[in-house]
Amino acid sequence: MPRKYTRKSAKGLYDPGEMKKACELVLQGRSIRDVCKQYNVTRETLRRKVNAIKAKKEVTFTPKYNHRQVFNQDQEDKIVHYLKLSCAMFYGLTSTDCRKLAYQTARINEMSYPSSWDKDGQAGEEWLRCFLLRNRLSLRSPEGCSLARASAFNRVNVKAFFDNYKKLIDKHPSLCDPSRIFNLDETKTLTVVDSGKVIAPTGIRAVSAIQSQERGTLVTTCCIIRADGNSLPPVMIFPRVNYKIYMAQMR
Repeated sequence: MPRKYTRKSAKGLYDPGEMKKACELVLQGRSIRDVCKQYNVTRETLRRKVNAIKAKKEVTFTPKYNHRQVFNQDQEDKIVHYLKLSCAMFYGLTSTDCRKLAYQTARINEMSYPSSWDKDGQAGEEWLRCFLLRNRLSLRSPEGCSLARASAFNRVNVKAFFDNYKKLIDKHPSLCDPSRIFNLDETKTLTVVDSGKVIAPTGIRAVSAIQSQERGTLVTTCCIIRADGNSLPPVMIFPRVNYKIYMAQMR
């Protein structure tokens, strides 16, 4: 069976609103067979819900396709909100942290969950994979950010920056030209390209690949774009103690 099942037909599916209308017509005296043909719903499902309404039981018209989920939608929304809030505060949870959080939440609230969770002390990998798919989350590699930089990025400092920028624009209106507004972002570039994954026998501790150098040199690459959409050639800054003028000259 594939990891993600794909339905082959629409048999058994129904619209909650149509099912509710069908139950109301049956309770008014219409036959179940005629109502099923009119709203294209399953006869046994309609009969079961009508009998539950007559017995004054709690009836939900939403299909219970998630009856085996550990958490309901409201509980998962709270977990998602906590994960997003932690990520926005630069303290995002890893996959292991998320699995432990799910296990602790289920255990403290005395929910029904797989016994393997107690053995490992965390939720399973399959639960995490399905949880991420249901809530449009993904595993990302975070970019390193110092505490000073993270604490400096706040509403007060951002407002002060734009206030100063507005004063500068008012003083020099020529700077409003999009061709004079630049945005620069820097990234790291290594002179040695990382090797891709290779097939190797199991049990081997180290797998190597031939490269030009064992350890590359870290180069700072700056990408610059203007507000009008045009970009400048990338700037690459090579680290060197003794810089010579002829190194930057074109030959």
